[in-house]
Amino acid sequence: MNIEEYKVSSLHLNMADIAFFINKNIKKWEKTVFDIKEVFSDFNIGFFYTEYSGHLPDLVQSAIQQGYHSLIVSGGDGSINELLNGLIGAYSDSSRTDWDKIAEHTLGIIPSGTGNDFCKSLKCPMDLTGLKEKINQQKRKLIDIGLAEFKDKNQLDSKRYYVNITDVGMGGDVVAKLEKERKVLPKALRYQTVILKTFFTYQKSQVKITSGDFSFEGKIMNVVVANGKYFGNGLGVAPTAELQDGLMDIVVLGDLGIWDYLTHLGQVKNCEVLNHRHVKYHKSKEVVITSSDNRQLPVDMDGEFIGYAPLKIINLSQRIYFYS
Repeated sequence: MNIEEYKVSSLHLNMADIAFFINKNIKKWEKTVFDIKEVFSDFNIGFFYTEYSGHLPDLVQSAIQQGYHSLIVSGGDGSINELLNGLIGAYSDSSRTDWDKIAEHTLGIIPSGTGNDFCKSLKCPMDLTGLKEKINQQKRKLIDIGLAEFKDKNQLDSKRYYVNITDVGMGGDVVAKLEKERKVLPKALRYQTVILKTFFTYQKSQVKITSGDFSFEGKIMNVVVANGKYFGNGLGVAPTAELQDGLMDIVVLGDLGIWDYLTHLGQVKNCEVLNHRHVKYHKSKEVVITSSDNRQLPVDMDGEFIGYAPLKIINLSQRIYFYS
């Protein structure tokens, strides 16, 4: 296990032990570690280093076993997703999840991803000094999360939790292509380039959506099930989404084309509700999305391609604490 302990002898009893999770594959990770040591010199802290995709949940469980209750990740939405699933996995087995134990921990973010979309909705501190202030004052939010059930990349039944956004259709296709794209351009530019390319090749899917008193069947470009407001590096696709309302925002982007995208891009970036006959908004605690034309319907969760529909999502109200 890759861990560096950094302990301070004179600690106040009310100061939290903090685990920091750092990706050693990113630039300037050593400076991040140095800065954390400087700012949090009066805390009892430990560093856990991720070395590959999917490593973080194992490190989270190790940190919990060593007694850490504040779990802070340096990264973007994908890293936050792994942090969340690592925490829940530490207190789950085949029969139950111990939410009371989970609530003894608080998650935090050092925003260092490309878009930091979840942080925009959470309004988390953007620097270490602000994060330290929130921890000292125990300024936290107890937020909703989504539980998604789907088919993984090998078509096996799977489930995963998320805090920001899960979507099916073109969005899933975009992130699947991003995984194969050569990493020559910056990620934000690569993302926009792949979106535009996909518009010219993507064949819209026929889907069926059922959700309480709302149903839809027809052709879609994308269906977004949102807890947060933003995804895709600052696209405000779910303007009315709230992290603590006990509901998911379902945004149906129907038979839209590239001209619709370009025409309304400014409004989406401003997180405005779109007045368009092929855009529908709905709120619900639960939603099921299936393909109506037997095509594979890719699923994107927090910027990562995770598998395929059928997709079922349930809102779990106010389950996870975040420093904010």
